[in-house]
Amino acid sequence: MFMGWSIRAGKPIYTVFGERYQRDGMKMIIDQFAEWLPDMDMAFNVHDEPRVVVPHEQLNRMVSLGGEAQNRLARTASSRGTFSKQEYVSEWVASVPTTRYSNLALQENWAHSSISCAADTPARNLNGHAEDDTASYAIEPLGFVYNHTAFSDVCKNPSLRHRLGLFKGPHVLKLTNELAPVFSVSAPSSFQDIPMPSMWYYKDKMSYEEEIDLEWKEKKAQLYWRGGNNGAHTKEDSWRCLLRQQVVGNLTHPTASQYILKRNSRSATSSCSDIGSSHGVVEQIHPSQYRDHFNLRFTEIDYCEDGCQSQLEFFGEPASFEWPKEAWRHRYLLDMDGWAYSGRFYAFLRSKSLPMKLSVFREWHRDILVPWVHYVPLNKDVREVPELIRYFEHDPTGRVIAQTIAENGRLWANRALRKEDIEVYMFRLFLEALTLMLMLGSGAGFYVARKRQMDKEKSLQQENINLTAREVNSSLNSASWTSAERFPESSLAH
Repeated sequence: MFMGWSIRAGKPIYTVFGERYQRDGMKMIIDQFAEWLPDMDMAFNVHDEPRVVVPHEQLNRMVSLGGEAQNRLARTASSRGTFSKQEYVSEWVASVPTTRYSNLALQENWAHSSISCAADTPARNLNGHAEDDTASYAIEPLGFVYNHTAFSDVCKNPSLRHRLGLFKGPHVLKLTNELAPVFSVSAPSSFQDIPMPSMWYYKDKMSYEEEIDLEWKEKKAQLYWRGGNNGAHTKEDSWRCLLRQQVVGNLTHPTASQYILKRNSRSATSSCSDIGSSHGVVEQIHPSQYRDHFNLRFTEIDYCEDGCQSQLEFFGEPASFEWPKEAWRHRYLLDMDGWAYSGRFYAFLRSKSLPMKLSVFREWHRDILVPWVHYVPLNKDVREVPELIRYFEHDPTGRVIAQTIAENGRLWANRALRKEDIEVYMFRLFLEALTLMLMLGSGAGFYVARKRQMDKEKSLQQENINLTAREVNSSLNSASWTSAERFPESSLAH
């Protein structure tokens, strides 16, 4: 389903679909720059789940062609700063009852969703038993993430086939293998959707109120999370591999294995270089040692074919509802993917707490926010989290680093993730999409009076037919044929 917006005479006009907050947010944004746009029609994915996966061979050719085009543009001495003049468009785009999208909701879809990966990557391994390329993004033995781009690369992580709900049994998933201009709020790396900011962020659907936040020293020394077990519809015990269930289980279940780094006695000082095994050895601890530091609970357990009985037995009864402001009482806030991206992240960044983020879905801000500078990135199985909490809470240097990252994220969010930053990004997005579609000669989602042009061509064709008929009849009259032998004008016109 797509939310439709049209620009007519410099004014935005909503056409179809979308939640109220999506419609209101988009109108507020387009109002800022609609006067500088020609008549056009745009469609935006209303679902959190992405829509476009292009086969690798085709995608690779397109990337090569794109590089050649960029080289040509770089050699261009000047470029035109205005759009082609077009006659005012008054017609609406007609509804199309057919679709190019395959409906894969509630189904395993790894083969469809990873087809954009190269054939020699772990994700395309034929026997299905390839291991994640953890060396490209994690520091062992506990798996601290040092390269978040590689960590979120689907092609390097075949275990996502079972961990990420989008690939396991999504609530909504309609895919196309064509390079369609679909604007989506989040997508794994194997998808080719065009990233756009979420109206959930823009409309502050989860707001941050500084007046009720606490100072760092007043907060509880806990990692806090509340949420549902959403991400995928599950069958029998398939939930055990899913992201949210594994995170909550590994950090809170009494039988979970947890580890910290025991520092060597000869290492007198602490620093960031202590991460790894050169200054310490891995020591298994009993979950009870750090239990008080983890405040993670499901508030809803659903989306199961068997009534979720096995999950209820494992996790216990869901916790009672808590208002979002409860999060501000804790120093560390966990943010992780569900059906798609998490809409809490901006509020967490603006708070005086430290966000710890576990996300495979990529968003428009991925080049704006820096891991370990503005937030702490987490690995899929969260083996490193007990050690992070130990370091941030019980090490003098770690305490300073934790508070510094929290403050960096807070300051940067208030400078780079404002409403005006989203508006500027969207304006550039519209301009780039407009330029591309003009180059393609009226691509999908962009209207250049096609119906009017077709009507004009049909009218000219009819005039030519009528003119030919008159010329023929004139010739017949000059030859003195009888009227009964003449071709009637109506027969020639049809």
